[in-house]
Amino acid sequence: MVLNKVGIFALLFGTLLSVVSVWAEPVKTMYSTVELLAESASISAGQERLNLGIAISTEPGWHAYWSNPGDAGKEPQVNWNFPSEHWIPGELAFPPPKVIPYDTLITYGYDDAVVLLTEVDVPQDLPQADEVVISAELNWVVCDDEICVPERAQLAMTLPVGTQPSTAPPNSVFATARDKLPKPVTWPAMFHVKGDLVEFRIVPDHALEAISNPYLFIHSKDLVNYEYQSYSQFKEGIFFTMPVSRWSDRVDTTSAILTYQLADGSNQAIELNVTKDDGTFVAVNVSELVGSPADPAFSITGPQTLLAAVVAAFIGGILLNLMPCVFPILSLKAISIVETTQTNQRQVRQSGLLYTAGILVAFMIIGVVLLGIRSSGAAVGWGFQLQSSVVNVILALIMVAISLNLLEVFEFGTRLMGLGSNLPETSEKTGTFLVGLLAVVVATPCVTPFMAPAIGWAFTQPAFTAVVTLIALGFGLAFPYLLICFIPAIGRLLPRPGAWMTNFRHFMAFPMLLTAIWLFWVVGRQLGATSMAVALLSATALGFTLWVYGRGMLSSTKVAWYSLAVVGLAITVVLAVNVENYRDNRGAKNTIVERSDDSSYQLENFDEVKLDQYIATNQPTFVYFTADWCITCKVNERVALASDEVRQFFATQNIRVLEADWTTEDPTITKWLEMYDRVGVPMYLYFPTGASRTSAIVLPQILFPQIVIEEITAANQSNQTTSLRPQSTTLLHT
Repeated sequence: MVLNKVGIFALLFGTLLSVVSVWAEPVKTMYSTVELLAESASISAGQERLNLGIAISTEPGWHAYWSNPGDAGKEPQVNWNFPSEHWIPGELAFPPPKVIPYDTLITYGYDDAVVLLTEVDVPQDLPQADEVVISAELNWVVCDDEICVPERAQLAMTLPVGTQPSTAPPNSVFATARDKLPKPVTWPAMFHVKGDLVEFRIVPDHALEAISNPYLFIHSKDLVNYEYQSYSQFKEGIFFTMPVSRWSDRVDTTSAILTYQLADGSNQAIELNVTKDDGTFVAVNVSELVGSPADPAFSITGPQTLLAAVVAAFIGGILLNLMPCVFPILSLKAISIVETTQTNQRQVRQSGLLYTAGILVAFMIIGVVLLGIRSSGAAVGWGFQLQSSVVNVILALIMVAISLNLLEVFEFGTRLMGLGSNLPETSEKTGTFLVGLLAVVVATPCVTPFMAPAIGWAFTQPAFTAVVTLIALGFGLAFPYLLICFIPAIGRLLPRPGAWMTNFRHFMAFPMLLTAIWLFWVVGRQLGATSMAVALLSATALGFTLWVYGRGMLSSTKVAWYSLAVVGLAITVVLAVNVENYRDNRGAKNTIVERSDDSSYQLENFDEVKLDQYIATNQPTFVYFTADWCITCKVNERVALASDEVRQFFATQNIRVLEADWTTEDPTITKWLEMYDRVGVPMYLYFPTGASRTSAIVLPQILFPQIVIEEITAANQSNQTTSLRPQSTTLLHT
């Protein structure tokens, strides 16, 4: 009887033990608490799989990261240690993350506790022992709004080895974690790289009601950039558009998590595989829009609605008038109505309307052309044409032609520009309309604030949105001239006609020439110096052609002069259209990758011996400690350290700049961080003349150009006034 009671007690105790999951002792780090979990309290012979979990809980204000952290951060990584190599762990399963923006960077992570699950294949031949020990080394990064800190923990647990498989019900912790995982689906999903965008199409396997707040989290780190994504939902599927990554050609397939909200307020998350498409699947003709018009799912820099895009485009169009490629035309058109303002107000207003009509027609043509190109699968968007070196040469030649016209090398364009014209009324109307067209042509190389995000967003939307936004841009471009034409008081503020108008016209040629120089430089960056030289030869031939044409207008032997002009024009065209054939073998440097190409200082990798040498020789030195996964680091580098003011300041002050990259663990950099009582990056040290290893000036963790300049200037001034300061006694390492 006693044995029976003992046996019953043992059975009950074993059953109770089996329904309780096993936890290792929690490990507390500086900013996190982590635990190793097992769903079953024991393991037995014949058990095929063991479910494990890693729980990460960060301190308030801190967050950990998803498997793809986005623009910065680093995902959790685990190195398992099992009793034998026959224990095979699966990949960590991550629940859907949150979008965590910081300035212009987008990251993906968790600011609440998260449990990462994995399934372990258990070998059939368990060791002949009463228990097994499972351990793991966990590495992860946590960040707050100022710094990022890599953390590490050693986790371990002991599991009893039983003889019977566990029959325990699912543990609530694991059940909750599984419920948070995205539901795997087999919906057809593909992506297509089109110019500087990646387009996605996802086709649900059932009629999906209108969704809201969708977001597509891409697992691959090489396919897209993260600053914005837009979506549309049609009967043919859900469409997303994101900026392309420069490494997108490495990706043929990736998994992704789609999160969205249904009309009843319930949040959904699905996981699907997305494969590369040649454009036939993604670029499908759509029929009926489901739900509300397409709006961006998230954008850190662009407009959120059509109204915002229209307002931004209108303001951007106004600002276009201040660009060197457009301002001369606006100025000269304004001057051309000075004489008529006092005599024929009706004619002035008509001029304003015709100029505006020319601009709007030009923008509508651009819209139709771009939408047509978009539907064919090629790149679209304002300025996409500047990717073509031939287009850049043609635009540069137009700038040169206008400049020579303004300098009165030839006279054909004076009537077109509206100066000194004695044209019939019909011809004058046509000329004013054509000037509006010309204003748009010469405006294409220019981009203004507000304009770029508005146009970029518009061309990720349906055709109607794109055209309306372009029309708003056109109205903005025409708006200043319309005001001059329709408000006589503004026209009366202009100077009275006189000889100054000719001088002003000549002066306006030089902004055009500067724009041409910029375009020729772009050609040089695209194709190399030889192609740029060919483009400049084409400009020279054009200059010769227009000079000959101008001489022919004043000559009695026009046929000879005009024949020579035709020859010059032919040479111009041949050189321009063949500029790509003279591409340098080396090509031009990639300014996106080589960020320091145009820097005013030489960026050096951090080396302790080199730094000690600089300190010992009283060489002013700035050291910034950074990491690719550090959000604040990247923002500071973009906003402050890469700015023209700071680069020029470093150059004029003869300051050496060292980059200490802590992206991967570096004991030397860790030592320097600890030397200055820091546990993470960023850290910015300035060693003025006479400094020692431990007496550097520590700059704030949030930088702006003025902060860098002021802090270093103050340190230098303090150093100069302390004349009795002893020289550094730093020893050089050998």
